[in-house]
Amino acid sequence: LLVDEFQDTDPMQAEVLFLLAASDPAVGDWCRATPRPGALFLVGDPRQSIYRFRRADLAAYHRVKERFRGFGAVLELTASFRSGPAVEALVNGVFGGLFPAAGDGRQAAFAPLRARPGPRGPERVAWYAVEPAAGRGAVGGRRISVPDAAALASWIAARVASGERVAGDFMVLTRTRHHLAEYARALEAHGVAVELSGAGVGADEELRELVLLLRALADPGDAVLTVAVLEGLFFGLSHDDLFAHVASGGSFSAADDQPVPGPVGDALAALGGLGRMARALPADAAVPAVADRLGVLPYAAAGELGGPRAGALLFALDALRTLSPGGASSLAEAADVLEGALDADADAPLQPGGSDAVRVMNLHRAKGLEARVVVLACPAPGPDHAPARCVERGEDGVARGYLRVTDASRRGPADVLARPARWDEYAALEAERDAAEEVRLLYVAATRAMDELVVARCGRTAQTSAWRPFHAALDDPALAAELTVVAPQPPPRSELEDDAASIVARVRALADRRRELARPGYRVESVTSVVARGTPVMPPARARLPGRGPGWGTAVHRALEAAARGAPRDSLPTVCRGALADAARPVDAEGEPTELDELLALVDSIRASGVWARAAAAERRLAEAPFALHLTHAEARAIGVRDDEGTGDGCDVLLEGVVDLAFREAGGWTLVDYKTGAADPAAPDDGWLERHRRQLDLYAACWERITGEPVRGRVLVLAGEGRELAW
Repeated sequence: LLVDEFQDTDPMQAEVLFLLAASDPAVGDWCRATPRPGALFLVGDPRQSIYRFRRADLAAYHRVKERFRGFGAVLELTASFRSGPAVEALVNGVFGGLFPAAGDGRQAAFAPLRARPGPRGPERVAWYAVEPAAGRGAVGGRRISVPDAAALASWIAARVASGERVAGDFMVLTRTRHHLAEYARALEAHGVAVELSGAGVGADEELRELVLLLRALADPGDAVLTVAVLEGLFFGLSHDDLFAHVASGGSFSAADDQPVPGPVGDALAALGGLGRMARALPADAAVPAVADRLGVLPYAAAGELGGPRAGALLFALDALRTLSPGGASSLAEAADVLEGALDADADAPLQPGGSDAVRVMNLHRAKGLEARVVVLACPAPGPDHAPARCVERGEDGVARGYLRVTDASRRGPADVLARPARWDEYAALEAERDAAEEVRLLYVAATRAMDELVVARCGRTAQTSAWRPFHAALDDPALAAELTVVAPQPPPRSELEDDAASIVARVRALADRRRELARPGYRVESVTSVVARGTPVMPPARARLPGRGPGWGTAVHRALEAAARGAPRDSLPTVCRGALADAARPVDAEGEPTELDELLALVDSIRASGVWARAAAAERRLAEAPFALHLTHAEARAIGVRDDEGTGDGCDVLLEGVVDLAFREAGGWTLVDYKTGAADPAAPDDGWLERHRRQLDLYAACWERITGEPVRGRVLVLAGEGRELAW
């Protein structure tokens, strides 16, 4: 078992790992279980353990590490393949005083970062000052995030515009998630692509309207739902429109076959069409089709923070895939799924990982990631929550928890309804652990940068900023430089001004262009289909030997292919047995193919033929040789390839086929085609043989164009009749 990021493992996961790897399955206590040699390999950095809220337990990590010293080995790795000397100096200077020299279950030990030597690009550690927005009272997050986002976006946009950096070089980190959207909006305003993570930006407006529409489609007789949809995002009708409709004798039923003419009548007709389309498909296919018809995705993508909103919408629509496997298919059930997606708070960028964009996220999202330039933004006060619970685990791994019960409707000391005895001791212990994790969070923040680490500072929050532990080092000119980051106004957003007639004309022109582009530039044809279409009257199916079907011909071709490729005679029974089994041919009571001896005899008879001897002695031999030949429309017609009922008229042809056997002698190539059917002697000649002769002639014409060499002979092996035709 190889486990990465083991510092984020909770005790239950550690228990599972040890019991899976235990040398003695009878040992049920993971704290006493010893893994088998080589069964467990763990990789983890305790200085990056930042997920206590997800039960990650540094004490469990420490306990496992000490146990490894007894039955395995512990290897310390300190080389950094990411950061350079500038970041190394800052990290070692700051965290050498924050981490203890020896680690325990509460905090990791300090280990100096060692930058790997080698050629690197320009690098630096720097800081810039943020002036909070005017206002009364304490300086909160928004008073800092708004001006900081404006200045930082301008700085990033200028560096991208100059060609010094690309957008994907930057990562903007904040301590909490609350103000991430401000930074994304500011970057968008400057025309810089942004990928937002952890901000909880979703397609709430679009999803709520889509849920409302689905409920109206599911119950077209509900006038209240119908009116809500008509007034909503997709139709946007006014109260005056609705009143005029009622005054003209109209109703609010999407099932009305003859709605009153007018805007509301047109909308009801469109709603009825959506309902018919939705009822014709299962819900997981109908809802995306309805969303596509209404243009919901382009609407989301075109607005503010369009990428995250469109991504969230696609995430919600993708959740509908859970409907069909579970047997659900109604519109009401689809509405329930989308309503649940509203609360999912999922990060789903429109182009995950594939776009050149500035990544904006909070610290917890950044672990495991890196960027050329990392900005620790929003120097607002960090989180300051009084502990509400405390969990202790003994050496036996058993957890014991203590919690404070509060009334959320009240503020201050009066909100505490109950708490354990000695709660102050437990709260102090939990606060100590929170403070230790805060140090580890800062370590993660500082070690994401490859070339540049930039830290935002604010004089008004110098003592409370989440980045305060960096300030002393940043004041050292030998370690960090000061930047000037200003916030000029972003360029005005371009606007589209056009009248309805012009937009309709452009839509029609686009539709015409799409129809033109939909015309095929080539079509794919097979030689067999061309020959069949060229026969004036399709012949009836030829009578075949008793019990034969299409699988018999497949088995014959596969056996002959193996023989032509040089399979020795003693291996052919195995090949033939497998070919018959794969073709689902009849078997006896012991599972042996009943046609095995007959197939072997057929292969032996063909191997004994004169054409086979010539092929065996030829300078080159190919079995089951596929080809594809590109022909212009004129070239295709010249060799008898006609247009298929007018489709693809005038386009090129990709002609495909498979030659059963081809061999080259001194005079040129000879092509061989096997036919396993047998004619009914009592039936009149129906052109069956002539059709196969034409097929082989067409093979020859294609072969000569592909190889540039002549085809001197054609042999039709009628395996079912035991004879050959050569010309």
